[in-house]
Amino acid sequence: MSWQIFFSRLLNPRNKVLAVEREIEEELRFHLEMLTSDSLGRGMRPEDAAAYARQQFGNYLLVKAACYRAKGREMARRKSIKALKRMTWLMLIAGVLIYVLGTGKSVRQVADMLIVIALLSRWLIYLRSSWSFGSGFNDERQALMLSGESTKTSI
Repeated sequence: MSWQIFFSRLLNPRNKVLAVEREIEEELRFHLEMLTSDSLGRGMRPEDAAAYARQQFGNYLLVKAACYRAKGREMARRKSIKALKRMTWLMLIAGVLIYVLGTGKSVRQVADMLIVIALLSRWLIYLRSSWSFGSGFNDERQALMLSGESTKTSI
């Protein structure tokens, strides 16, 4: 990623969306070109190779939409994890300050609980961010639609 793209994403959130769209388009175009070049390597004519690549790739718009959804979920997950991390740091700092500045037994117990909750939250955030989430398809039919196979069963 170039520095120009990095700073444009940083300064303007709309540029970030456009950059994601461009990235997905480039990735899909790359895969179509690879399928075409594989077909050309097997001795097909260029027109036939391009048509065969589009057929193998499946419905371009459905694949593109699935990529947008997956990227959106990933971005939302990262944003929520960032917010949780900030919140746990605030809880930890508040707990330490209350513990240091507080004088009563019940105030110290509240501070202890805040510290424990913040530390447990950090541990759970770490575990949650390291989990894998699978393919992201809701059902088998969506996966079949993206692969280009028919969803109708033959009788």
